[in-house]
Amino acid sequence: MSFVRVIDTFSAIQGEGHLIGTPSHFVRFAGCNLNCTWCDTVYARTLTGGDKLQTGLIAEGLWSIMLSKGIRHFVFTGGEPLFHPDAISEIVEEFWSRTDYPTPQAHFTIETNGTFLPKQVVKYIGLWSISPKLRNADVSYPWWKFERMVEALRLHGVGPSQVQFKLVVDSLDDLRQPDIKSFLKATRPYHRSRVPLILQPNGNLWRKNRQAYLDLMTKLAQGAIKKHALSRNFDIQVLPQLHVLLNVDPKREEEAI
Repeated sequence: MSFVRVIDTFSAIQGEGHLIGTPSHFVRFAGCNLNCTWCDTVYARTLTGGDKLQTGLIAEGLWSIMLSKGIRHFVFTGGEPLFHPDAISEIVEEFWSRTDYPTPQAHFTIETNGTFLPKQVVKYIGLWSISPKLRNADVSYPWWKFERMVEALRLHGVGPSQVQFKLVVDSLDDLRQPDIKSFLKATRPYHRSRVPLILQPNGNLWRKNRQAYLDLMTKLAQGAIKKHALSRNFDIQVLPQLHVLLNVDPKREEEAI
């Protein structure tokens, strides 16, 4: 078993995507290759952050969480978890190797920015939550890497039920940017298969002006319907960051769960 740098692990409700509200346990890995201006986990960007943990002990912790709390949804997040594909594979392999619990119904999600190939991790993940970055993130997003990752998932047999795409949006204008054409081109393998496309208003807007945030959610719902290239090819879902709306502190949430 190897070691990997982990910022923290905690139990909380899933605050994003179509599993929103689901009791989950998160493993937040260190390191990210992007520097998004609205990032709310800046502390996880460096590869030297957090603590070095043995993958076997992480797996043992997840198993204990499932047995003691009944939580069966586990989320690998960051940072960018695909900095650590070998470690994630070891964690899940060790988790599934345990035989002292009958037919465990665990589910693993990976939250990624879509710029790394899935490698061997692909066979272990129940949901790929992929969030490419629009221009509002103020980064030079490599759309060719995103396209390469999406194609790799298709070649590995990852079906529509195992994928969701998420776009963080500042305004309705974001749906009119050239980035949307790049997104549509890259996601072509999953068009018209009703893969969820999460349009998520930037949580920083909620902190500044709650009414403007709610108005943006309404406009996004209407705008996405009119943007036929999106609504025709995806199951559009306009969803907030629930943990931001509830002002959830993951550590306090962990005590409640």
